[in-house]
Amino acid sequence: MEHKEIRIDTLRDILLKVYGVYTTVCQGDPFIPLQTNAPREEALRALIYMDGDLRKTSDGKPFDREKQYSYSNSLGMIWLFSVDGDRAYVLGPAFTDNCSMLDILDKLGSRRLSPPLRQEMMAFIQQIPIISTLRMQQYGMMLHCCLTGKSPTIDQLVMLNDASRDPSFETTAATT
Repeated sequence: MEHKEIRIDTLRDILLKVYGVYTTVCQGDPFIPLQTNAPREEALRALIYMDGDLRKTSDGKPFDREKQYSYSNSLGMIWLFSVDGDRAYVLGPAFTDNCSMLDILDKLGSRRLSPPLRQEMMAFIQQIPIISTLRMQQYGMMLHCCLTGKSPTIDQLVMLNDASRDPSFETTAATT
């Protein structure tokens, strides 16, 4: 196993066992989960895609290996990820604030989700930790360091949000 893979596996274990943060390795385009330690992969996939396509930055450029990315969705969850070759290494989701289940149910109610997928998502959402944005960014910096071998700086963090996504992708990705 390559040293980079050992560093990433060690970080994945620490983040899950100590902080409850899930990690997922995705095919970079179009962020198809290949490997995850999240307990409900179908729900994770639906949450990643619920606000649309996440293939490129909001200005249409491909993701840059030298940058790290923070994405928040319409449910108030945050993910951090870095790209290495054709893979995206994703941390999260985590809530950055204590959200009420009624608000989450209301927001999910406006989505076209099958009842089994909605139940799966609700069960998964209850397992998602609440972690500050700053703490998640620190975890993202650790991941980026494991991938690149360089100490990242805050100016390498690109913030994305649900408004920067292509909503035309939502229906097909969230139901696959």
